[in-house]
Amino acid sequence: MQKQFLAWLLLAALSSTAWADRLYVRNKMYHGYLTGSAHDVKSLEVDIQEFSRVLGYSLEEIEGNWVVKVKPGDSTPVLAGHTKKLYVVGKEVAYRHDSERKLVHLSDLAGLLGGRLVRHPEAGTIDFNLIPKAHTGYDPKKCHLIFYGADWAPASKLFKPVVVQVDLREIVPVIYVDCNQPRSANYKNFIGYFNGDKIPYTILLGPKGKVLKTWTGYQDLGPFTTEIQKLTEQE
Repeated sequence: MQKQFLAWLLLAALSSTAWADRLYVRNKMYHGYLTGSAHDVKSLEVDIQEFSRVLGYSLEEIEGNWVVKVKPGDSTPVLAGHTKKLYVVGKEVAYRHDSERKLVHLSDLAGLLGGRLVRHPEAGTIDFNLIPKAHTGYDPKKCHLIFYGADWAPASKLFKPVVVQVDLREIVPVIYVDCNQPRSANYKNFIGYFNGDKIPYTILLGPKGKVLKTWTGYQDLGPFTTEIQKLTEQE
């Protein structure tokens, strides 16, 4: 009897991420229901209502269906004559009922929303982030980070994921300048700010294109983001 109980505990631990891993959605803690194996991110399921709330989206009931909208006013087509369907940003997605919850696979949501799902065993976390679209310009009223790099430079390849995290966490918008693409719009628009002789080279631009700070080479994420936040708060 005792062996059976211990086996049940082990099975429960393997099938529920709540025992070990915490889910962060765009760097916000997800406090809703989470189930699946912590060792297989494709098995993870979330409560679509709580997940939508953390993302800042809305979950609405329309003609007997459930609809997740990025903005409350967005129009979303639903299948005429069909009910109890779930739509996420206009596309039907499979779900299952668990008591009063509607559970959806995180991997399905990543595909529909353009997201990236990564487990970090060393930190005991699972991150769901939306993949940013490439920036082709900047708002002169805001601060921006300009990253100059190239895939052939080892230090540039090492530092780029750090810059991507700055972008994903929405600390400051990032403009990527590929030094191998002199014909690209970003290269033409921002190469004039480049005053270094090595890459990666990074510039923090303030409103109206004011240079607030420059960095050469690799930077650690923590100190880098802290410095960016302090500089942008002063503007």
